[in-house]
Amino acid sequence: MNLKNEIRLIFCICFSFAVCTVVSAGWISGSDPAPVFRYYAEPGEQATTAGKDQILDKLNLEFHAAITEGDTAKSRKLLYSILKNLREENNNNLTTSNSQYYIGVYNLLSGKNSDAINWLNLSSSIRDQMKCDDEIHAKCLFNLGIAYSNLGDFRKMEQYILKSLEIEKKLYGESSSLLVNGYSALVNAYFGLNEYNKAIAFGNKALGLIGEVKKYNNYERQYFIQILVPVIPVCRTIQKR
Repeated sequence: MNLKNEIRLIFCICFSFAVCTVVSAGWISGSDPAPVFRYYAEPGEQATTAGKDQILDKLNLEFHAAITEGDTAKSRKLLYSILKNLREENNNNLTTSNSQYYIGVYNLLSGKNSDAINWLNLSSSIRDQMKCDDEIHAKCLFNLGIAYSNLGDFRKMEQYILKSLEIEKKLYGESSSLLVNGYSALVNAYFGLNEYNKAIAFGNKALGLIGEVKKYNNYERQYFIQILVPVIPVCRTIQKR
């Protein structure tokens, strides 16, 4: 593949990543919220403890459900309840980290990137201290990268996406389709940094995983169809130029 075709590849991957980012925010305007799951880790069971923590854990579950259902009014109400609980309890545990993560995602999808960075950093810090490299930690770091990308800081984006990928490789394996988002995000970061050789390398890695469509489950296959179908006309336009 010559350099011209490789640059076309980068444009295609970057566009697919951009489509993913825009679609993921669709719940705010009431459209299909399903793609949010690519940003949004499912709530786990590791933080269910007694007393007040159980209340916060229940609020987290309801907050997650409200966001993914596109219920903005309920999401806002639950946000205030979670913030009140965090102020009163002031705990540093996984339940608190989960709350901070969900609040960070809420702000990210609402376009409040600086607020998202603050909350996601708080969540990541607790998990770092507890040496907890789980799905939420990986998604937290990924979303920090997205927030910095939205602010035009592609170097910070690169740093956080690489950290996210390190955890995801441990969780899912280096050939998992779940790594495609991270590799595609790195293409976007390196393109923004004018580091085209790195963009090409990670673009090829992303395409390699996308090429294994036959191994995907139905949800993943539907997800990539949603992203890649709009990319085809753009790729053809680039090829004509």
